[in-house]
Amino acid sequence: AIVDIFLSGTIKNEVVEGIKEFELPLYEYKIHFGARSTFWKYLLISKYNSNLKNTIINSGGSEVKFKGPSEVKMRNGADALEFVSETPLTLKEKPDYRFQLKSVKAGAANGKTIMDKLPLASAEVIRPESRNEDSKIFSEIIVYI
Repeated sequence: AIVDIFLSGTIKNEVVEGIKEFELPLYEYKIHFGARSTFWKYLLISKYNSNLKNTIINSGGSEVKFKGPSEVKMRNGADALEFVSETPLTLKEKPDYRFQLKSVKAGAANGKTIMDKLPLASAEVIRPESRNEDSKIFSEIIVYI
């Protein structure tokens, strides 16, 4: 990244005077960047459990919701089920999220827990939906079950 710092007002005058006197004043800066947010895309690949079509991602007490599951083909030709977050979620070193994969019975999410703690998105796997400037940005999380 490139950060431009423009001096103005009192600081600019102090720096100019310091240059003239060969003694520059020292300033300390802190730069804060907001956390990046992406849509999280879970791709579930089932080796043994063929009943993943009747599942949901449970976000516990948080307001995070996922669309899906929908059937998709992976680039390598494998079949997968896809869940996509309805809103962008922040990427953090220590995320506040905890997601479970649960089976659904009669439309209620009180079924059996298939996976107690789904892996969380990483900043290393970020993919744009397309090359358009306004396309959605996704974090893909591939889970083998």
